[in-house]
Amino acid sequence: MALLVMPRLARADSISADGPEPPARSPRTPCVTTSDYCHDGLYFRVSVLGLGYRAFVSSAGPGSTQSATLSALVAIGGTPVKGVVVGGLLGSDVAGAGDSVQAGAFVDWYPAPVGGWHTGIALEGVLLQTPYGTGWGPAATVMAGYDAWVRSWYSVGLLAYGTAASPENLHDASGAQNGLRVASIEGTLAISLVIH
Repeated sequence: MALLVMPRLARADSISADGPEPPARSPRTPCVTTSDYCHDGLYFRVSVLGLGYRAFVSSAGPGSTQSATLSALVAIGGTPVKGVVVGGLLGSDVAGAGDSVQAGAFVDWYPAPVGGWHTGIALEGVLLQTPYGTGWGPAATVMAGYDAWVRSWYSVGLLAYGTAASPENLHDASGAQNGLRVASIEGTLAISLVIH
């Protein structure tokens, strides 16, 4: 006796006009090509409400001056390699003991391109107003933080960074060089918005 085998028909609700729908992909595991939920392409960071603390030490004598700071930072760059950002930044600090403006280049690294943890360094020039005078000099910054995805193209997180600067040939209020050198050390914790 012969058996008649009927082919199994697909459910009507799983077939569209363009054929069966492809399986849904995980939104956090792309990064094979330029894609959502991946740290690649254009990078834009704005850090605001940065609260920190700064200390000045002058060559004029022993002792130091400290004050709280309020900071802001803007950085823009690109991703030559997934998870590695290279770009430029501009920042400013307002403090009771003196204000500063800095500009320079940075590298920011996400060990997991789909993740949020990152760390980086920056080399800058800084215009620093201190209790001992005003001057321009080199600065270096180290940073680390976590950015949590909010949508597929932007994230929000916390950024911690520390900056050391050492301007030479400070100028006094009259504009004359006073021959002093000052070291500045600052630590900051800020809220960041990242488009990347």
